[in-house]
Amino acid sequence: MMVDADARYSKSHEWVKKQDGNVFLVGLSGYAVEQLGKIVYIKLPAVGKELSRDEPFGIIESVKSTVELSAPLCGKIVAVNAAIGDNPAMLGKDAYGAGWLIRVEAADLAEPDTMMDADAYREFLQAEG
Repeated sequence: MMVDADARYSKSHEWVKKQDGNVFLVGLSGYAVEQLGKIVYIKLPAVGKELSRDEPFGIIESVKSTVELSAPLCGKIVAVNAAIGDNPAMLGKDAYGAGWLIRVEAADLAEPDTMMDADAYREFLQAEG
């Protein structure tokens, strides 16, 4: 299972990676993508939407189930990966790169530091399963 060493992780399996300034990429972990199986649909919010931590911001449907995406940090969406909506399979091919979901302008730059680093996330996955 692939875990990106540069990302921070939430318990609901979203990842956050600093891009530049106070902008962060947000995606779904390789583990979660693997558990979902073949992804057939992704619904993401519009640019400009304000996010609150742990509140739903989108939906992913796979052949196995439908899951809500939870915001891993507070802030405003400044970009949405439109390509992923057109090609949901991209998420399974490159969850930590081209498979990013949204870019968020963080309200608090320290908030990602409260999330799990790669080692803690690996331990969390082992304990979960």
